[in-house]
Amino acid sequence: MEHLKPDQIDAFRGRTLSAGALLDASRHLKQCPECRASLVARGSAAQMPALLAATGNPHLSYEELEGYVDRRLSAGARGRVVTHLELCADCRNEADDLGRFRQEFQPPRRRQLKRWPVAIGIAAALVVIGILVKQQAPPDQYAGLVDRTLAAGRMDVPAGVMALRGSGSLLRGEGGATFQLKSPLATAVLSAQPEFAWSAAAPSARYTISIYDESHQRADQSAPIEETHWTPLKPLVTGRVYEWQVRAQTGDTTLIAPGAGGPAARFLIVDAAEVKRLTEASLKFPEDRLLLGILYAQAGALDEAEGHLAEAGTKGLALLTFVRSLRQ
Repeated sequence: MEHLKPDQIDAFRGRTLSAGALLDASRHLKQCPECRASLVARGSAAQMPALLAATGNPHLSYEELEGYVDRRLSAGARGRVVTHLELCADCRNEADDLGRFRQEFQPPRRRQLKRWPVAIGIAAALVVIGILVKQQAPPDQYAGLVDRTLAAGRMDVPAGVMALRGSGSLLRGEGGATFQLKSPLATAVLSAQPEFAWSAAAPSARYTISIYDESHQRADQSAPIEETHWTPLKPLVTGRVYEWQVRAQTGDTTLIAPGAGGPAARFLIVDAAEVKRLTEASLKFPEDRLLLGILYAQAGALDEAEGHLAEAGTKGLALLTFVRSLRQ
């Protein structure tokens, strides 16, 4: 396994990598204890006394990070974790990664970060107190958004996402397909390496997935596979619209989805700035499903918006119905 270079680790810490490179580095760090140790070592030593004084541990455990992202912590435990995340860039980055990719990838392996026995004195406690006193809560840019949206009964979805529903396409089978594409369809996606999913055509079918850009140039293609899901190995370009199709081979028969009567299978890759905004909102308001549903819908990420609004209960029902109507 090739390790990350120091400049790559620094870029990961500073969140200056491209979306695809960020995802690749995150995957590597979850599997490589040596690079995780380097990530902690590069620049985090000065934070360690303050972290220990504020939270009792130099880093959060995997269970604490998982409980925070999954909203399973008690009020007291959550407060301690939030304080730690405000001070610790390493743990904040890991919580960020878990929140962003929870729905698309398998949970990361338990990390084994090096624990440093550091003695904490009164001076360290005073440092923490000074940091907390100086911190000012930023104004909530989302104040009133939920009330206004509920009153309107709708959300403004980007025009580029709305245009994904169009029927014009060169990627069509000759007849109606006997299997269906599932996702992504007429939505924006946060990952530059989204997972593609479709229904089975036949028990023995092998599938080839092709992705095309707006110029109908092939951007990527899979090898024939038996699974009904696939994730590209290389990232697509953020901010671009893509179209995809699946070719199923069963013996001498070839089936193509979408079929002649189906909608075009298009999606948009959200740009990095929007991903950052949504990630920060998810970490700041992890339990406000209604707000998150609205924010994801405004970004055009309709799959995620539906998920959040469905969990918002009766308050989100009208907005959930609105989002679903956009995809018909």
